Amino acid sequence: TADEIIHRQISVQHLEKKIIFCHRFLYCAKESGLNEIDFEKIPVFLEKQSCSKNTSVIFRILFLFSTASVLGFLFIYFFPYYSSIPLLIWIVYITAFLFLRNTVSDSLDLAVDIQHILKALLPLLTLIEKHKVPKKNPLHSLFSLFQTGNSRPSLHYSKLNWIIAALSIRTHPLVYYLIHSIFPWDFYFALKLEKQRKNLLPLMQKWTNALHEMDALVSLAVFAHIKSTWTYPQPLENNDSRILHAIQIGHPLLFQSECAECVPNDFILNREKRIQLITGSNMSGKSTFLRTVGINLILAKLGAKVCSQSFFWKYLEPYSCMRITDQLETHASYFYAEVSRLYDLLNAAKNFDHTNAILLIDEIFKGTNNRERYIGAKNYIEAICQTSAYAIITTHDLELTELENIYPSLANLHFEEQFQNNQLSFDYKIKRGPCKSTNALLIMSSIGLPITTTNNGNNT
Repeated sequence: TADEIIHRQISVQHLEKKIIFCHRFLYCAKESGLNEIDFEKIPVFLEKQSCSKNTSVIFRILFLFSTASVLGFLFIYFFPYYSSIPLLIWIVYITAFLFLRNTVSDSLDLAVDIQHILKALLPLLTLIEKHKVPKKNPLHSLFSLFQTGNSRPSLHYSKLNWIIAALSIRTHPLVYYLIHSIFPWDFYFALKLEKQRKNLLPLMQKWTNALHEMDALVSLAVFAHIKSTWTYPQPLENNDSRILHAIQIGHPLLFQSECAECVPNDFILNREKRIQLITGSNMSGKSTFLRTVGINLILAKLGAKVCSQSFFWKYLEPYSCMRITDQLETHASYFYAEVSRLYDLLNAAKNFDHTNAILLIDEIFKGTNNRERYIGAKNYIEAICQTSAYAIITTHDLELTELENIYPSLANLHFEEQFQNNQLSFDYKIKRGPCKSTNALLIMSSIGLPITTTNNGNNT
C-alpha cells in the first residue's frame, strides 16, 4: 500500500545515513551464507520435539526415586544400621533409567542441529542486536525484535550452548553413568531443551522475517548511497489532479552507462489526460521511454530512489505488455501471446478498485497486419477509455492519433528524428502532439536494401 511504501522509504533514508552498518550487514550476510539457508525449513525443523509428552512425568518419577535413594544412603551413613530399602529404591531407579533413557537419546543431536542454525546466523543477529536505534526511528520496531528482554539471539545461543555442554557428558561413559547413578541428568536437560525449542520457534519466525526485511532495506540503502544524484519519490496530495510528474526522468540502466546514452525527459500524467498515446519513427526512443517509466515506478514501489531530478506520484500499480515472445510448449504464436496478455491487462484495468492501475503497452498488436492492427488497437484503446485506468501506449499507426479528437482523456505525444546529409539522428526528447514523419524506408535504404524513396518526409 501507499503507507507501506512511505514507511519503507523513510526506513531506507535512515539506513542510508548508517552506511557503515549496511556494509557490515552485507558482509556478515555473505559470511553467514544467508542466500544458501533454506529459511522455510527452519520452522519445520524446530517443530521436532526433543522428547515425548510423557518425559516430564518420567523425570519426576525418576527424580523421586533417585532422591529417595540418595537420602536413604545419607541417612544410613549418619545413622549406621543396616537397611536394604535405599538399595532397593536405587536398583529400581537404575533399572527404570536404563530402560527409558532411549526416549531422550536424540535430544543432543537436535540441540546440535539447532545450534548450527543459530551459529550460522549469529554474526548477523548479533550485529543487529548491538546496533542501537532511537525509539522515534521508524526502524525501532524492526530492531527491537532482536534487542528486548528474552528475544536477544545471543541469550538463546548461550542457553543452547549450556544445554549442549550438559548433554555432551554422554560422550564420556564413566562420567555419564556416575552422574546418572544419582540424578536423571539426560531427562532434566531434555526438558530444558524442549522449553528452549518452544521459546525459539516463534522467535525464529520473527527473526527470519525481520532478516528478510532488513536485507531488502539495507540493499536499497546501499543502492541509494551509490546513486547519490537520484531522488526519492514524493507523494502527491489526494486533491492533486496529477498522478505522476517526473522532471528529467531517465532510464536507470542507461544512466552513467559507458555503452549507451541516457537522455532524460519531463513527463506528466494526470486525470484529465490519463491515456498517453506515443507515436514516433523507428529507433526514436518510444520503447525505451516506456521502460524508463516502468522501471522507475517499480523502484518507487520498493521505496528506493528513482532516476529523476524530481518525482512526484500517487501509488500506481503497473501492468505491462512488452517484450512478448511466442510459447512453443503451448503452441502459442507471438500474436496469440500478445492478445492474451492484453486481455489480462484490460481485465486488470476494469477490476482495479482501490489503487491506480497503469498499463504500459509497447507497439500494440504489432504481430498482425496493418488493417486489423488498426481496428484492434482502436477498439482496445476505446475500451481503456471506458475504465478509470491510466495508460501509456506506443504505436506506429498514425491513424490512431485521431482518437484524441474523440476522447478528451487521451493525449498524443511523440518522438521524432532529424535527417541531414543523408544521416538519421535522434534527440530522444518527447514532444506533444502526434508524430508527423516516419523513417522505415530511409533505414532500409541506408542499410543497402533496394528501396526507392519517393517522399522522404512520409515514408512507410
